[in-house]
Amino acid sequence: LKSNLHYLVFSIAYFFLFSIFLLVDSLDQPFRSLTALDGGTVTLVCSVVQFHPNDLFWFKHTSGEAPRYITSYMGYSQQETFYGEFEDSRFHIEKTNSTFNLKIEKLQPLDMATYYCGEKRFGHVFLGPGTVLCLTGKHLS
Repeated sequence: LKSNLHYLVFSIAYFFLFSIFLLVDSLDQPFRSLTALDGGTVTLVCSVVQFHPNDLFWFKHTSGEAPRYITSYMGYSQQETFYGEFEDSRFHIEKTNSTFNLKIEKLQPLDMATYYCGEKRFGHVFLGPGTVLCLTGKHLS
């Protein structure tokens, strides 16, 4: 009975500690909005608290449309993949020990959207707060 009680207490403590760990924000997008020049280059910043071998990704969300998957980085295989329209050479990932940034070159009006970085950890998906990208320039009205 005493060992069962110890096991029960340990299990409850483990559950609460694990739950708290999952709730800790592991990534952030410090810039909630950015304005860049049409035709220019922008780097969307995603700060990663601890760069685990977890899966990281970027989504693009344009108002009135479903979010689109831009890229993923599979931590264990260290494989980076771009999807669909984002496979062109305008999109790049810049990784360090504490960042997973998305660089977009030759900006176009269709790039104006909200961008979300995310992480898949322990079977759960965590998203950053998002960065709204706006463009300015002579070609925009």
